[in-house]
Amino acid sequence: MVESPDSPSIPRTSATVLLLRDGPDGLEVLMQQRHEEVGVFAGALAFPGGKVVPEDSSSQVRARADGVETHSDDELAFAASAVRETFEECGVLLAREMAGGPVVGGDRVAATFGDRVALDAGDLALGDFLEKHDLRLALDLMTPWSHWITPTFVPRRFDTWFYLAAVPEGQVEDAESNETVEMIWIRPQDALAAAEAGERSLYFATRLNVGELAQFDTVAAAIAHARQKTIPVAMPERVETDDGAILRLNEEAGYGLWEIPLPVAAGQKPMKGFVYRSTA
Repeated sequence: MVESPDSPSIPRTSATVLLLRDGPDGLEVLMQQRHEEVGVFAGALAFPGGKVVPEDSSSQVRARADGVETHSDDELAFAASAVRETFEECGVLLAREMAGGPVVGGDRVAATFGDRVALDAGDLALGDFLEKHDLRLALDLMTPWSHWITPTFVPRRFDTWFYLAAVPEGQVEDAESNETVEMIWIRPQDALAAAEAGERSLYFATRLNVGELAQFDTVAAAIAHARQKTIPVAMPERVETDDGAILRLNEEAGYGLWEIPLPVAAGQKPMKGFVYRSTA
């Protein structure tokens, strides 16, 4: 029997970016090791990203964003927030100086680093930041990848869009965020292997996003796939079985059928040696 509370909490909107590059041994994705003390994704490998704020869909931001002609305000907010949060957390900025022009390089981005703390604190709105530095968001280079909503029985829920983007040439990531221990470039296959060996922790949604990414050898192939695929909402549910409560993600979400014992899912960290039941 599927269990849901009488009044589930409203999900908080958030957005994240899977920054990609072609490494010597194939496709690599940028991931951050979260501090153990951080409440969300504590100690786990995650992608740069964070909360959506209303100011990210302002008319000021829209006027300085490429590729948003058909975006609703909500779509603009998710995409712009993903870029802003990635800049705050790892210093990579998908922006350009003129519409359709090249993405800015490392020196140009470094000149704006003094505003990262103010952006993160909410003391500087994204639109004002773009005006101050005469930049435009390169949202045309952001490709939607997946859409996840936390199950209804979880007290703290998130409505999250994941995007793909190639890391801009000449920009170098850092780990200046107080939520991050380190930034690493890693092959998706290696991230999965480390999680299964108990060497790294991957939250369920992160694990499935990484698993899908592992199918592709190059950045171009991954982005081409993302541009043509249908993106359903992935929202696991709690199900009571004869063996106890499980977390189930149905095939309609696009990952096959996944079933995880709830004690494992509640901790969000795979147990060493635990094998997910899946038809994916």
